[in-house]
Amino acid sequence: MEEIKKSVNGDMPWIIFNLCQNKFAVCSDMISGMTELPSEIVPVPTANKALMGVGVIRGQIVPLINLREFFGMRSLDDEYEEFKEMLEQRKQEHIQWAEELKRCLETGDKFELSTDPHQCQFGKWIDAYSSNRNDLNAHVAHISKPHSKLHKIAEEIFSEGISEADKEELLYEADIFYLPKILSLIEEAKELFKSNFRGIVLLVQPTENDKIMGLVCDEVYSVEEADIVFQGATLRRIYSSPYICGIAHTERVEGEIVMLDAKKMMKLYPDIEFEIPEKKEEELEAAKESIKEAIAEVFVQNDDSAKAEEVKTEVAEAVAEAEEVKTEVAEVVAEAEEVKTEVAEAVAEAEEVKTEIAEAVAEAEEVKTEVAEAVAEAEEVKTEVAEVVAEAEEVKTEVAEVVAEAEEVKAEVAEAIAEAEEVKTEVAEAVAEAEEVKTEVAEAVAEAEEVKTEVAEAVAEEVKAEAPAKEVKAADKLKATRNQKNAKRGKKKK
Repeated sequence: MEEIKKSVNGDMPWIIFNLCQNKFAVCSDMISGMTELPSEIVPVPTANKALMGVGVIRGQIVPLINLREFFGMRSLDDEYEEFKEMLEQRKQEHIQWAEELKRCLETGDKFELSTDPHQCQFGKWIDAYSSNRNDLNAHVAHISKPHSKLHKIAEEIFSEGISEADKEELLYEADIFYLPKILSLIEEAKELFKSNFRGIVLLVQPTENDKIMGLVCDEVYSVEEADIVFQGATLRRIYSSPYICGIAHTERVEGEIVMLDAKKMMKLYPDIEFEIPEKKEEELEAAKESIKEAIAEVFVQNDDSAKAEEVKTEVAEAVAEAEEVKTEVAEVVAEAEEVKTEVAEAVAEAEEVKTEIAEAVAEAEEVKTEVAEAVAEAEEVKTEVAEVVAEAEEVKTEVAEVVAEAEEVKAEVAEAIAEAEEVKTEVAEAVAEAEEVKTEVAEAVAEAEEVKTEVAEAVAEEVKAEAPAKEVKAADKLKATRNQKNAKRGKKKK
């Protein structure tokens, strides 16, 4: 038995134990020790399944609470039966493996089964197995050696260049040594591992004056300090059971640890102080045998009156003793009936609590699933948000670049507008000059029309004159007129 002690700084560590692949814990200040489950357990009449019965531990009659039954989990017996079935199946698989190896060697067919000891189902189980018990780990390692050699033989038999004699020798080793060794170790494992499915008893005793109650778990995992994650109102929203006082994490244990209030659990079951009635019945039977022997002696020695009287007195004393024993048995039976009634009431209450716990566990599983889904969705949203932020940063950078380019374009446009204004002024000036030229051209055209008219009149006047004289006179006149016109134009330009 291992006694639990306080830590140096005065804080009490938690005893963490396995229960159907889940981690639970009770505070060590409630635990006086731990021990293996007693081999003899006396059932309590009308008790529910969670109360296994009573056993004698430390000289006291201790009620034993099966925590698996208390929380509605599968029993260790069921798990052990499945474990034995698994080992039996692995055994049959390797018997068939050896038969197939022999058949393929005789027929020349291709051997399709695994030659890798780590790929068959048994090899995978061996590689994954781990326990707190060194003897179990050692036994599994002991199985691993011949198992690896058996698979190695198949690989060697079908390798290139091996002779028929060598094949026969390897097959002989497989049939005579390795396969029988594996089968034998598997059978030993069934018995050796049985103790691993028996259970450990945590002895709950808040003070030295309190009675002891035993909590039966699978195995103790560790004793260490724990950090509480949920407690109080937050915990009640997740677990409605009054016997769960918190959820914790530790450095060594992965995942959540359910913390139990062992003191509250003790109130579910009454004290069991009566002696086991079977012992009193044995005393009564012994008294009856004494009476029979005394009566037989009377019949044998009926000729001795003194002896007969002595025997008679012994018989009377034996009868009186038997009556006393009978009275004691009746009292014990009456007391047992009272306890039976109390147990029945406690069992009824425990059944109600068990139902509430089962409902709470189911609800907690739903909440746990919902929380897990919400966390997964939150992670997805977080990833999406991170991607959007990254994209926004890229867009921000691009916008900054575009703004810078726009500022450059703006400056260029301003310069172009200034240049355009200058060009506009120059164009306006050119237009003004063009208008002046247009006016001068119009005046020149008008003057040309006048000259044309004058020439026509001059020609008409001189038509009667002689041709040479007329022509000279007309030409002179026309020349004079032109000179006058040119003189006028020169003045206007100035």
